[in-house]
Amino acid sequence: MAACVVLVSVKGSAQLSKETPNNSSTADPDAKALKLLRQRGESPALAYFHVGEAYYNLKAYPEALELYTKGAEVVKQRMDFNLWVQIHWKMGMSHARIAVARRPNAAAREFALAADELHEVLKVNFKMQSPRNWGIVHTSLGLVLLAQESRTTGGESVHLLDDAVRESREALTVLNRSKLPNEWAEARSSLGMSLRARGIRAEGQPSSQLLADAAAAFHDAIAAYDPKKFPTNWANAQVNLGLTLADQAIRAKPDENQRLFNDALDAFHQALGVFTPRGASNEWARAQNGLAMALSELGLRQAGAESRKSLTAAVDALREVAKVATWEQSPQDWVVAQNNLGCALAALGERESGATGRAFLTGALPVYRESLKVCLPAELPH
Repeated sequence: MAACVVLVSVKGSAQLSKETPNNSSTADPDAKALKLLRQRGESPALAYFHVGEAYYNLKAYPEALELYTKGAEVVKQRMDFNLWVQIHWKMGMSHARIAVARRPNAAAREFALAADELHEVLKVNFKMQSPRNWGIVHTSLGLVLLAQESRTTGGESVHLLDDAVRESREALTVLNRSKLPNEWAEARSSLGMSLRARGIRAEGQPSSQLLADAAAAFHDAIAAYDPKKFPTNWANAQVNLGLTLADQAIRAKPDENQRLFNDALDAFHQALGVFTPRGASNEWARAQNGLAMALSELGLRQAGAESRKSLTAAVDALREVAKVATWEQSPQDWVVAQNNLGCALAALGERESGATGRAFLTGALPVYRESLKVCLPAELPH
């Protein structure tokens, strides 16, 4: 059978990529809101922070960054340390959010600025003074480094992953599951994503152990999140678990991979019970792509009717993605879906005879051609 590489969306930093920055916003910093807050007795730094938060919540990240930056210019670390931490943390996260929608080179610069800002915060040791904030900033830094790594090649890539793992582990030294379950789950999920990325790049036993540790981290996060209070976080952890289990299944022996694939499919279905094409299109597309990838990989390892059933289900799932994920709105999801659709159609063509087989193979060609039109090194996000 001809080789076909089934792609997986490498937006491991789901917590960073789940929102699309509103870079088209032309709103100016709200002078009236600032004036009102000042009249209520708020300090200039706190007023800038509060209006910045309003823009951040509206996903107007450039405007939020502008206001946080103004707040940083007037806040005094010694006089209001907690506010200083909050402002600089949100400056880093604004850079990271802005980076999500940028092309690779511009995104790498924004992620570097985000990492620099978070490193600056952590130069001051407030671990004992505010363990929760200490843990949150380390978790955020781990996610930023992971996102930065996905846009980096060579030896620096491995170093960034190692740093991301270290940041998540540091967060877990102060975040207590019983007292701060959501923050603890975020740190465990961040750790899982970094371990998975590290495991994919490793080989043999080290790869197996890293992926097993990643799966354990996602299981922990899923158990800690309250799906009623934090459905998006819970479902994202399910997607990441599904991807990790599929990674394990691909590397497993034949007598083990069926169970792992089934567990992966269950995790994706759990996530798709939360995400919908209208309500959370990016998250839904990522979960649907993951489901199709697992089905394709399973089908490639099966024979006869079972193989055709799995591959057909993968094709159906990917055609659903194509209805929602466009190149303009979600280029990575679109390219992953197009490539995997071509692979699944080609695999079906090889398994069917006569006119049916030729129809599948013929159907794969325009899908590949369409993907190649836009899959240029300078354009495709990593």
